[in-house]
Amino acid sequence: MKKTVALSLYFYSILFSVTAQVTLYEDQFQGGVTGGSFSTGVSGTGNGVINLHIDPASTIRKAYLIAGRLGPAAAFTVTLNALLLTFDASNQATPAFNCSLYGGLSAVHAIDITSQISPAVNTYNISYSQGGSGANFFTDFYLYVAYENNALPMVNTVIFLKTLDFIVTEQYTLNLVHPIDTLVPVGFAMHAGYMCDSSTDGENITVASTLLGDIGGGDPNNPASLCAGTAGSFYYENNTLFGLNGDSADQAMHGNDALSDMKSLVPNMTTSFDVQFEHFGGFGSSPDNSMWAWIMAYGNSNVQPTALFASPNHICPGTCTDFTNHSVYATSYQWFFSGGTPAVSTDINPSVICYNSPGQYDVMLIATNANGIDTLLLQNYITVYPYPAPQGITQSGDTLFANAGAISYQWYQGGNLIPGATEYFYVAQGSGNYNVVATDANGCEVEAAIFDVIAEVKLAIGNMQLAIFPNPVENKLMIHDLYENSNRLDIGSIVIYNSIGERVLAVPLQTVNCQLPIEVDCRLLPPGVYWIEFILRDKMVHSKFLKK
Repeated sequence: MKKTVALSLYFYSILFSVTAQVTLYEDQFQGGVTGGSFSTGVSGTGNGVINLHIDPASTIRKAYLIAGRLGPAAAFTVTLNALLLTFDASNQATPAFNCSLYGGLSAVHAIDITSQISPAVNTYNISYSQGGSGANFFTDFYLYVAYENNALPMVNTVIFLKTLDFIVTEQYTLNLVHPIDTLVPVGFAMHAGYMCDSSTDGENITVASTLLGDIGGGDPNNPASLCAGTAGSFYYENNTLFGLNGDSADQAMHGNDALSDMKSLVPNMTTSFDVQFEHFGGFGSSPDNSMWAWIMAYGNSNVQPTALFASPNHICPGTCTDFTNHSVYATSYQWFFSGGTPAVSTDINPSVICYNSPGQYDVMLIATNANGIDTLLLQNYITVYPYPAPQGITQSGDTLFANAGAISYQWYQGGNLIPGATEYFYVAQGSGNYNVVATDANGCEVEAAIFDVIAEVKLAIGNMQLAIFPNPVENKLMIHDLYENSNRLDIGSIVIYNSIGERVLAVPLQTVNCQLPIEVDCRLLPPGVYWIEFILRDKMVHSKFLKK
């Protein structure tokens, strides 16, 4: 009798065992989680694609490539996009466990590739080649990525790894650091292998005494695989579970759909539950299937939003600013900009909010999610500096003067910047339109313009360089030789025309008397632009001036 009891207990320990899990990774953060798999099954050689979902505005918090090893396989290298990743003893993540059918002592390996994953990449090509023949090789690869994004709510995630020998029924008690909130989806994904189908060679999965279903069959990313890995591909984001590559985000598991939303199976806020894997079919129900890992992702329905923002908040009148939203756990936003245009916004990051009048203005942000609202009011947050001192331009001869007193100046001609013209005055080098931009101590700018400037007129006649000034003229226009090579000019007449070509003034020769400098009385001319014409013995010369 004692022998019978002892033998029964022995077989019971083989068929049913409860043990603590190996936790590869457990975390809580704002962002999302995604995972996908590829397997060639017993062939040990092949190539394919793993598809994920990563929000491109995120940063990578943690990433692993996980692989199951059957028997004491030699190290080998996998190519994942441009990465060469070698599985060997240095990245064995579990104690060895026995698989007598496929080589003996086996294990789960994991390579941390966090720094090598980009949030902009969601498709990963994987390829490898090794001898297998069903024993002593690596098989069934799972790519896991946790991504951080402060615009998303809190997510919890954990990766558990196999620790038991291959037996018909394996049972684990999964212990969690962060309680499960069952008011939002709870993702539970398998990473398994060596399952030929869900009718003659697979696993029944039970969570908290509820049968999720029977899984088995080849990798959907590699339809040619023989008895390959069965895995749940998914992403969890914004308190929502999504299936990838044919997996569905419902409770049931079946076939190669190894993803479950188990929120209705466990008590709310629990930190512990049981999971059981029971082999069926294949080799007379011998334990020939691999439950390498299982991945969880779940959210938090009770998180309250927090409103936070920042902006360049000291600006000049008539300018605009942009706001950067640093709120957490929020899903919608209301902005109120006192004194701004527009005055309200529902954008995440409002831009081009303009303030025309000097003063100090409040900004308010209301951040909302399904659990509540948070309001942040910053009084007098926006400071709009006083208007800079007004500017104007006056002309004296060929020199243009802005109002003195600004911190800096920049002159332009015809809209083009004049290099080096940074004083409050500028000697015009040519006729045309000019403007100046003056900057005050706050960095605020004010602009003034002057049109139809006529620079000092210079005429080359023989060996003389005649200058006509002042320009603009109010009373008398003077003509002299810049080089003072001569005090006489052999001239027949001087005639002045208005802007439409009408002759308005002729200077009598006896007044001119060919002496330099020559004075032309312009007092009777109405303000405007005029042409002055010099008639010499062998030529006619024209120039332009402005009458004030």
